[in-house]
Amino acid sequence: MEATMNKKTKALTTEQYKEIIQTMREGFSGCLPNERIATALVLEGNLGLRISDILKLRPCDIVRDGDRYRLEITEQKTGKRRVFTVPLVIQQYIEIIACATISAVKI
Repeated sequence: MEATMNKKTKALTTEQYKEIIQTMREGFSGCLPNERIATALVLEGNLGLRISDILKLRPCDIVRDGDRYRLEITEQKTGKRRVFTVPLVIQQYIEIIACATISAVKI
């Protein structure tokens, strides 16, 4: 009889997720810091999107809708259309990252 492995996905704790993001920002043995990966992880964790959808995001994809912000996307993997509210702190984070990226390109 061949033994089968039972693979289970286990969610990270908030502390573990923050540690991974901080490690990407600071770098670690053999790897330089990478703010782009850290930013992708922040968005992935806070918006609940797959990395394939995060990589396609642009600041203009998040639109003001009254007193809140919303994001409307078509998921790459499933083809499903999703509309949801984006927390203000995440919208501000995206603006800051976008401005920093534009400034870095102009230098």
